[in-house]
Amino acid sequence: DVLAAHRVDLARCLIGHQDQETDVNRLAAVAERGSFIGIDRVGQPSFASDEHRIELVTALLARGHRDHVCLSQDRSCCLRASSLLPTGMADFDPPMTEQVSGRQDFVFTDFVPRLIDAGVPEETIEHIFTANPRRLLTGTSVSS
Repeated sequence: DVLAAHRVDLARCLIGHQDQETDVNRLAAVAERGSFIGIDRVGQPSFASDEHRIELVTALLARGHRDHVCLSQDRSCCLRASSLLPTGMADFDPPMTEQVSGRQDFVFTDFVPRLIDAGVPEETIEHIFTANPRRLLTGTSVSS
């Protein structure tokens, strides 16, 4: 609502970190307004399980929102300097042993096969990883 009120082109917006959402209706409403839904912390169990992420993705796809789903890992590939974080935040992230941040291919080698097992067609996965980011970044229409 805030972005729309400021006349932002909602088709150029990705609303990220939606993997903790439990109400698919809220995500569907965002997609219906034209924005992209970022399920972008794949492989990070501290925020949500990948099973939950798969449920969100398949529910959005079942509602016809394949044109508005974006997937990623959203992790850096280096250790962060916890001494630079504000007091009380040093333990925010789980230990590196619990993260897949060093595995840049996790979304493709582990998550995508699970989406396929959940019934997501490979054509849809290709669309999510190529057409959607292209439209988000270039502003082209769905039919382009």
